[in-house]
Amino acid sequence: MKAQKLPPAMLKFLKDWEINTANHNRLTAKIEKYEYDHTFFTEKRGLGEIKYEKPGKALLKLTPKNTKDQDSRLKDPKGNPYALKGIAPERWVSTGKEIIQIDDEAKTYKVMLIPPDMQGERLNEGPIPFLFGMKAEEAQRRYHFFELKLKKNPNHPNRFSFRAVPQRRVDLQEYKYADVILDTENYVPIAIKLTAPTSKAVTVYHFIPGTTKVNPKNRFWGLGRGPFIDPDVKGYKLVGNPGVQAVPGGGRPTADMQPGDARPQANEPQPAGRIKISGDKNPTRK
Repeated sequence: MKAQKLPPAMLKFLKDWEINTANHNRLTAKIEKYEYDHTFFTEKRGLGEIKYEKPGKALLKLTPKNTKDQDSRLKDPKGNPYALKGIAPERWVSTGKEIIQIDDEAKTYKVMLIPPDMQGERLNEGPIPFLFGMKAEEAQRRYHFFELKLKKNPNHPNRFSFRAVPQRRVDLQEYKYADVILDTENYVPIAIKLTAPTSKAVTVYHFIPGTTKVNPKNRFWGLGRGPFIDPDVKGYKLVGNPGVQAVPGGGRPTADMQPGDARPQANEPQPAGRIKISGDKNPTRK
């Protein structure tokens, strides 16, 4: 991948973005999620929160938004509003060593181990860098950038918008391009729009004004513990084949694993309860 030769204004923005987010060790925000399907003419809405902590820890929790007696602003070719409903509940936790996907409706959860060489800072894949920034040199290698001109908005006087088109195949499998609006006062996101590879689906994350906080105090995360460890899955069933997606060529990871990394295979009996985080002396669950 070759670094793109950028216009001076875009290059300056990337360097400013890197400098101003270098000390963003923690971030939390309330968000709205919108999913648009232009094949089946549907719109889904959700509300939730996102939290992030370096290196590589994250929490995303979303619930359906009440859409009763509301209509979508989008219309199908016949002039009818898109079918509107709430999103399915969604909860993801990254401890830095493993990613836990929790389905609160089905009462199930999956665990995917993160290979050692992708833990920490290298976990910043997918759209995550648009939330928390990345180094200007890396950004130019991974994406082609184009500045987007926006109309003035009195609610966001200091903002910069751009389109990022991935160069890497792994990113192109996730989205065709990302449109991002950042508040340049503290370089936190205002909105992120991801267009699917087929261009027939769009996902938008809108950060509710006034809720985004950078580097909140420790106690903000809870009473002596963070939100990224020991998620409560009492009564939930472990499903899937944990870790298989995290190993090139498939298979179950064994090297460089800590005691708490061990997970049962699919359909293997497993008592539900609280997940023991990687490195615990006792890998069993209570």
